[in-house]
Amino acid sequence: MYADETQVVNIKTIHRKVIESVFVDNENKPMTVHNIIDFIQSKLELVFTEEEITEIVNDTKKNEFVVHLDTKLRESFIRLSDRRFSSLKDKEQKFGIETYIKEYVDNVYEGDLSHEHLEDIIFKFIYELLNKNISAFKKLTSSKCRAEEISINNNLFTIEERNAINDFLNWNKPEKNKSIFSLVSYSVEYSMLSNNIGNGNILLQSLRNKEFYLDNNIIYRAIGINGEDRKNRILTFLRKCKESGQSFVVSKYTINEFKETIKHHINQLQRVPFGKINPHIFRKYAVNPSIYEFYHKWRRERSTYGFDLFSGHIQGLYQSFLTSFNVQEDYRIPFNEKDEKVLASIEAYKQEIKSYKGKGNDESHNFDAQNTYLLEQKRGANNISISDTKYYFVSTDQKLRNWDFGRNDCQPLALLPSQWMTVLLKYFSRTDDDFKSFVSFLRLKQEEPVISEDKLQVILAGISEITEDFEKQSAVLERMVEVKFDGILDGKSIDEIRENAVTFTKAIYDQELEQLKSNYSTEISSLKDTHEKSALEKQLVFKKTLLSEVNDSIETIEKTRPPLDKIAITKFSNHKWILSVGFIAYFLIIFILIYKVGWDTMEPITYFLSALGIIGGYLYFAITGKSFNPSEYFIHKEQELKDKVYKDFSFDSDRLASLLERKKELENELSELGKQTEK
Repeated sequence: MYADETQVVNIKTIHRKVIESVFVDNENKPMTVHNIIDFIQSKLELVFTEEEITEIVNDTKKNEFVVHLDTKLRESFIRLSDRRFSSLKDKEQKFGIETYIKEYVDNVYEGDLSHEHLEDIIFKFIYELLNKNISAFKKLTSSKCRAEEISINNNLFTIEERNAINDFLNWNKPEKNKSIFSLVSYSVEYSMLSNNIGNGNILLQSLRNKEFYLDNNIIYRAIGINGEDRKNRILTFLRKCKESGQSFVVSKYTINEFKETIKHHINQLQRVPFGKINPHIFRKYAVNPSIYEFYHKWRRERSTYGFDLFSGHIQGLYQSFLTSFNVQEDYRIPFNEKDEKVLASIEAYKQEIKSYKGKGNDESHNFDAQNTYLLEQKRGANNISISDTKYYFVSTDQKLRNWDFGRNDCQPLALLPSQWMTVLLKYFSRTDDDFKSFVSFLRLKQEEPVISEDKLQVILAGISEITEDFEKQSAVLERMVEVKFDGILDGKSIDEIRENAVTFTKAIYDQELEQLKSNYSTEISSLKDTHEKSALEKQLVFKKTLLSEVNDSIETIEKTRPPLDKIAITKFSNHKWILSVGFIAYFLIIFILIYKVGWDTMEPITYFLSALGIIGGYLYFAITGKSFNPSEYFIHKEQELKDKVYKDFSFDSDRLASLLERKKELENELSELGKQTEK
């Protein structure tokens, strides 16, 4: 039914293929029209009418069915022509997934699972894949169908089973990839059939001229932050979309999310000084490639580096991506962002997404909610069928997609790349590379990360303070994993975690020395001196590098201070002038009143005003415990205005103080290391 027919979009052709599959399944035994109807209903839960089957069987243009009238039973029996049956059986053998599963099990797989077990789990995976895709495409082709859960649950398989399934998917066999695609693309035809789409060409035409708003995770993958494999897969998808008539947009909210997340990750990198770190460690212990691994790969190949250069590098990749795929940045918002009803709707979406996902930060959920609301407003009432729906939100976030699919009967707003890739490869040109890329989208998540990327970065920063040897860094981290990071992640702050990592690494080095001491006591003295000298020299170089980076950071922050101090001084001068003018104005008014009304009238008033000043001073003393001192007041006011200016312009005084303190510590440490080196 699903074999090698690329442009099949006519509903009658699909009907014919279903009927033909009945005879392939029963070895071409003759059947009556009613037998065929019952067979299809029992196998596929689809209802065909006598007229539909008769029309297809009697199509003389195709001439693929043979009808025999049994005069005794007064029934017409139908079967496929021998030529057609033989052709379909050949296709069944050619495209049958069983052939490739058997070949993989017999000749490729080297794991511990038994042949029977391996075959069972691959068939189970394909069954889940096929049925989930049918649910997804039925949702696309019919607004009345609800698809509550359309992604394969990783928990259906053990880690060992997931690894075996992914190895099967990664197996470099173009025919196998095409066979898997043919199975999955069957979902499209089944959905068209079960939803009674009268003309499949309408569906084909409606696939063009869609506007795809890209999620932040698509941008991360496209520019390589999430690894080369994911980059290649997403670029293949985007190229195929572009060839097929789709255009790409990033909304104002996605642009903000991209900028904020990059800024956040760079700030995380800046928080703890570090030396050279082995980027491959992240792949092993954090599983999924991240910006931390991306940074260390970038730094490893460069003689000059810095966080400003790294930020500029990412911005350059982003701009290149926009140009390559003609991605439009959309800052136009078709609603009032400050309207209370709009804010309430976005907040409601945010809470739903937060509840559905169960993890993640509020800012991320808010960006998803804003994009959801934006695309709903752009769609308006044009959101019932795939033909009249123009806007979609392409994301790799399966939980966001599942939340969106289950919340209403309209066209789904969020689409996974693999889902649209199935449709494009079904109806547009494709190559073995396209099939390979498609199959790579199907891989299951293999394992949970041992530790989060941000904590791993902090720990490696501590290890790199002791050693920049990549092999030794890996060995130390393996020891940490063995003890499940006991005593290392107990720190309440990032600095404490880093210090715990430093202490742990030093302890391992001391332990190695003790081991060497017991094994090679005669040589240990010279070895210890050499080792200590080497360690001191490495620490000395490392501390100097850290001090240089800290000084650069201080210099960067200090450059922003003078103009802010100038603003604060101006504000303070204005404040003093206002007080001076007020003071002078007070006595001037008193003098004028004395001149106008006479001293006899003003004398009691001036005494009263003087008494108020004395009483006010006493009350101030009673409340604060301090006497009013103009000098102290001006000092306090000057500092208050300066702090306010710093806050208004986001000048980080705490970070500067922390860096200055760190600089002092490093200078003291360098001084001590210098003394030890001279000994």
